[in-house]
This record gives sequence, structure tokens and C-alpha cells, in this order.
Amino acid sequence: MESKSKDKIEFEVVSVKIPKSVMKLLRDSEESLGETATQYLERCIVGLVRADIDAGDCFVPTPRRLAERYNLDPVFKEITGLTVEA
Repeated sequence: MESKSKDKIEFEVVSVKIPKSVMKLLRDSEESLGETATQYLERCIVGLVRADIDAGDCFVPTPRRLAERYNLDPVFKEITGLTVEA
């Protein structure tokens, strides 16, 4: 069940090529993962973007300015439980 605040986040649908064997593993593991394969991939991708911003070596300007400019902290908080560190 998705949180109500997640409904306020604007999403974009993209097409990503994932090997069939990986998708089968994720779908077969949904019960133990506690989330669908789609939710798992969404969380991982958004979490990696947040981590890259935190690392400070992939994006400019500063991580904090990026998070503010794109209003990312609410998205990161809702999906990963974390925000961009200062």
C-alpha cells in the first residue's frame, strides 16, 4: 500500500531494458522482498540518484542546492526514507 504523500509526487514513465532473468528473479522474490519488482526498481534507482547527489561528485552545483532546486527531498524521503545530506 502506497502512502498518501507519495500520491503528491509527479512521476514519469520510462522504459528501461532489464535482463529477463533479473526480472524473473525479482518477480519470484516479491513476497520475500516485501514489494513488487517495480517498487524495488523504483526504490533502487531513486536511492542511487540520492546517493550520487550526496557523494557530490556527479552533479553540480552542491548536493543541497540540487535537492532544493528540484524539490527532491520529499521524493527521496517518501521512497527511500532518506534525504540529501548537507
